[in-house]
Amino acid sequence: MKNVNFILLFLFSFIFIEHPITAQWTSSNGPYGGDVQSILANGSNIFIGTKYGIYRSSNNGASWTEMNNGLTSTHVLSLAVAGNSLLAGTIKGIFISSDNGQNWKAINTGLTSTYIWDIQVSGQNIYIGTNGGGVFISNNNGTSWKAYNNGLLNKSVFALAVNGQHLIAGTALGTFVSSNGGNNWALSISGMPQTKMTDLLYAGTTVFASSNAGVFKSTNNGSSWQQAGDSFRKSVNSLFAKDNRIYAFTERDGLFVSSNNGNDWSEINNGLNGVHQLNLASSGSNLYAGTSAGVFVSSNNGSTWTPINNGLKITEVAALINTGSAIIAGTAGSGIFISTDEGASWRAANSGLSTLRINALTKSGNNIFAGTAGEGVFVSTNNGNSWEEVNNGLTNKYITTMISNGSDIYVGTQGNGVFRTSNSGTSWAKTGNITGGLIFSLAVNGSSVIAGTFGEGIFISNNKGDSWTNKNTGLGNEYINALLVHGAKIYAGTQQGVYVSTNDGNSWSKATSGMGNASIQSFGVSGNRIMAGTNSNFYVSGDFAASWTSYNAGMKSGTFTGSIASSNKNLFAGTLGRGIWQVRLDAIPVATEEVGVEHGITYLLHQNVPNPFNNETEIRFEIPFAGHVVLDIFDAFGRPITRLVDEQLESGAFRTFWTPTNVPSGIYYYRIRSGKYQATKKMIIQ
Repeated sequence: MKNVNFILLFLFSFIFIEHPITAQWTSSNGPYGGDVQSILANGSNIFIGTKYGIYRSSNNGASWTEMNNGLTSTHVLSLAVAGNSLLAGTIKGIFISSDNGQNWKAINTGLTSTYIWDIQVSGQNIYIGTNGGGVFISNNNGTSWKAYNNGLLNKSVFALAVNGQHLIAGTALGTFVSSNGGNNWALSISGMPQTKMTDLLYAGTTVFASSNAGVFKSTNNGSSWQQAGDSFRKSVNSLFAKDNRIYAFTERDGLFVSSNNGNDWSEINNGLNGVHQLNLASSGSNLYAGTSAGVFVSSNNGSTWTPINNGLKITEVAALINTGSAIIAGTAGSGIFISTDEGASWRAANSGLSTLRINALTKSGNNIFAGTAGEGVFVSTNNGNSWEEVNNGLTNKYITTMISNGSDIYVGTQGNGVFRTSNSGTSWAKTGNITGGLIFSLAVNGSSVIAGTFGEGIFISNNKGDSWTNKNTGLGNEYINALLVHGAKIYAGTQQGVYVSTNDGNSWSKATSGMGNASIQSFGVSGNRIMAGTNSNFYVSGDFAASWTSYNAGMKSGTFTGSIASSNKNLFAGTLGRGIWQVRLDAIPVATEEVGVEHGITYLLHQNVPNPFNNETEIRFEIPFAGHVVLDIFDAFGRPITRLVDEQLESGAFRTFWTPTNVPSGIYYYRIRSGKYQATKKMIIQ
């Protein structure tokens, strides 16, 4: 044996085994869609601004490409064209692109507020409405900006409209008008209530203003207003004009159109049901809608709409469950999606839903339940193909989390505690009072129910929620985003790491080795592997939370993981704005108690020493039986680097050394195999 030295050591009876990491996370083939904040059609290109950057389609929405190079703020609220340039208004400034969105640079000189609500272009001037900074104008393509706020009593400007020297600004106090290019402003709300203006639009010589009191119009550049449609007094979020038609998107009732200058309105929501945000753009004969559920197109003036989201992976996946026959995803704005082929494809399953904002999912018997943001609970009795509202007795319909325990289903609400049903949602009853009432997570531990709150810690009920007891002893953070019961332990995910209880929640201890005070958003479990999703990372524990290892190879940096589920083959991570990611389960570190123990000795692979290291490291291992032993080194992607041991050994304890040559710094793994035994550990070259 040239490389292996024999050492006589006492052999312990239990170990943890880790399988090799041989694969990276990959983006799942859907679900497509996501929250679109702004949309712009420019020639043959369609641009959308999202909370996660700018995307462009050059084929009428058949596919989408991310266009964020140089965009240091990716939360895009507004888009516009100025000559040959594109402009993007974000929550951290305005950006310009002179190459069709390929590259962006900030142009914020002179701005005292960089939160850009709206951009308008007229002639050589660019006008922007900001949050708290008022109106700014640039006459040199954004090279510099100057504030124009004299008389503007409210400087949070949500919308602008420009007609020559006439400017109109929409604020929380109503509309302000300027007749001299913005040099002076005056409040002008004659004919309308003093309320927040959400959008402004010139259609010919008539200007339209939308608000939570409906749509108003003016034929004298905003000096006076009248209601546009006496019976159309809905809360309207956005406006658009095309071919003598005015389009208005309402907060709760969808999209409407008027073909007679706003006097009468007709609903046109075929294909748009459930979306809660919408902006419009047009190119040729097509209308494009950027919505909370992605992008839609209409070729018949809005009568019918078709989604065009292929490749647009900006969905916010709030919930994931494995029903046995499928993986079901609930998204915050795009509804429910189902995959029956391990994530290879996803289909929308929203029939019967009155909203597409899904916060929670659970399964009870053959029924699947969905908790929504504002519309309560829906049930599906046919594997998610259709849904029916079941809200009788549910006095708070903003569902934050849900869990099932036999025939009992519990839902947490935003501010009103926990509700329970024992008859598949036919009727709901409020459980006992929980301080604060804002429930973020639920779990069951045998016959007990556990509730995690926002700021009040953990409550436990042993009588189906009739009464609750606060259980915070040892809990260093009382903002509980996630809960998991696994074996005899309860795991609480807080805004400052993981806490574990081994005595039914009576006391808690911190378990954050390897993750620090990460903000935990979700838990998952597969076998004896525990997974924790945070607001910027993904962690795996192979030793029941005694230590954690970051496992995000292949994921985008800073990914927020809000939900986790697993099938027999894959692990799925639902993210905030980056869709679903998946990885093979056999690539995730696993901890088990070794069952191949005989006569008080066992297999054991030690951590290398030193670790991290520069030049040389020592690896020790122990085998209880004579046999062929192989010890390999792999890189972080599972590619073999070298083999240190490949020979027949007697039982005992051994050590070998690795002196890497021409191997870059980074994370590596070493794996031992002997008979049916294998184990893997991580090491770092500095």
